[in-house]
Amino acid sequence: ILMPKVELREGDVFVVKDLHRYFVKYFPELTKADVERAYYRGKEELERFRTSLYSLYAEALEEIEKSGREAIILVGRPYNVNDRGVNLNIASKLRDLYGVNVVPMDAIEVMDDNIDDIHYNMFWGYGRRILATLKQIRNSKNIHIIYITNFQCGPDSYIKHFAPTAVGKSYLTLQFDGHGNDAGMLTRCEAYLDSKGVFRKQKSKANNTEAAQR
Repeated sequence: ILMPKVELREGDVFVVKDLHRYFVKYFPELTKADVERAYYRGKEELERFRTSLYSLYAEALEEIEKSGREAIILVGRPYNVNDRGVNLNIASKLRDLYGVNVVPMDAIEVMDDNIDDIHYNMFWGYGRRILATLKQIRNSKNIHIIYITNFQCGPDSYIKHFAPTAVGKSYLTLQFDGHGNDAGMLTRCEAYLDSKGVFRKQKSKANNTEAAQR
């Protein structure tokens, strides 16, 4: 397994040169042009994928606002939010059991990553993204937050102190440790959704729909 260290913050030219220096040891016939071509093609595909995610989120947000329904944004690092084994498939269960729209944080395009008013020197790149995302959606009344984290995550234990300031409203934190089952987590989700009035709104909407059909 080849595992080169990629310092993206150093810029494209540096990365291409560094990757070529790493891989040419194993593939002497590999040229710098080969690496450069593969690298930029990969960047284009990643950007295309991100753009498609942002478009889906924009469509979902428009539908949510139009229908007046609620949505949950799962905030956290990708290996926590997107791994159904790690998070006990919480996104699907929120949707299937409670009828709640669920969106992962990575689908949200951050329009402004300036978080100096929250933390002027946030070291971690994903920490900046988490706080910027929370700040961006703070005024969305129908969007609620579940912060997915894992046991003994040092950076998250620090970032969580600034999350309340960023989002400006109550949210739920779920900390997974790989040992618990989903019963406790779902109980916390139910309590959170109830405190936000999600169930009352769903029941009221269902009653209005039923009355209109009579």
